[in-house]
Amino acid sequence: AQLTPTLDVLRERTGLEIEIAGEIADASDANDALLRFIPAALLLIVAVFVVQFNSLRKTAIVMATIPFCLIGSVLALAIARVGFDFVAMLGLMALAGTIVSNAILVLDANAAELAAGKAPDRAIADAAVQRLRPILVTQLTTIVGLVPFLLSDQPLWTAFNLVLAGGLTVGTLIS
Repeated sequence: AQLTPTLDVLRERTGLEIEIAGEIADASDANDALLRFIPAALLLIVAVFVVQFNSLRKTAIVMATIPFCLIGSVLALAIARVGFDFVAMLGLMALAGTIVSNAILVLDANAAELAAGKAPDRAIADAAVQRLRPILVTQLTTIVGLVPFLLSDQPLWTAFNLVLAGGLTVGTLIS
């Protein structure tokens, strides 16, 4: 995308036909294919949650955790001055699956507390406290596990690792 204006100027000045091909074209095709199927995948995920929870409200609660991880992902990429590419998009998909599991765990614990006869406000408070440590330990071990990859200076997976580490950090703390 950044080359397009320069290529347009070269085309006008030289009259040559310049075409983007190879790795750039392949990456563009992969992005287009992925973006084409994301809406259908999201609808399928929502449908699975609705069937699982038998509740639109619980599904909305779970899905509402996803934007929180976007904040951390964007911040991590911006701080590291790394662009958003196909690999970063893959990282977002993995991240979304991880972050919704936190909400599912809390909702499940809340259902158990409600079944035990607790008042709704007490049930959600107890469920959050009950699941906080396991969620934090799980996410922290994942983030720490990404540190060697972040420090290795391997450009191929940098965006993926930044998206996961930043998104898990902020997403877990907020949600």
